Amino acid sequence: MNKVKSYLESILIARKMLAERNKVYYKNSNKYSCVEEFVLAKGSLHQHKEIPDWIIKGETKECFQNCFNNLLKFPDLVYCEGFALCQTLPVHHAWLLDDDNKVIDPTWWSLPQQSVEYFGVSFRKQYVLQIAASSGYYGVIDNFVEGYPLLTGDHTPDQYLIELAAH
Repeated sequence: MNKVKSYLESILIARKMLAERNKVYYKNSNKYSCVEEFVLAKGSLHQHKEIPDWIIKGETKECFQNCFNNLLKFPDLVYCEGFALCQTLPVHHAWLLDDDNKVIDPTWWSLPQQSVEYFGVSFRKQYVLQIAASSGYYGVIDNFVEGYPLLTGDHTPDQYLIELAAH
């Protein structure tokens, strides 16, 4: 089983146990209780590839902006957001997919890609651009400015989700 997916499932179980114990944490009517639950429901495993020479290599800890900038310059790429594991724990991360649905990571470009695992959601370019313009931030899942519309279900899959073709 994918380590990132196992991690997300474990986090979700722990959050739900905590919520049950405290009866406070999940006092909302969101469709998804947290980012991890959304990614598990809508995401998939993505395979890495060596980073192409033409990609704009970005700064560490700026993954959302790095991917956004590349998406503007290379419109055939697909923006993905979810969780990636590079050393010890999966982190909320963004990357891009090429025409073969292989990961291009302009942030972790210096890491040996065979040591990185990616599990996330593929987003429509127009949706990514819209959220950046309306919120002033580059990431789309954890959109606190607009009240977490993906987690609440206010934004529907037909607005944001790209169904990837099998390769």
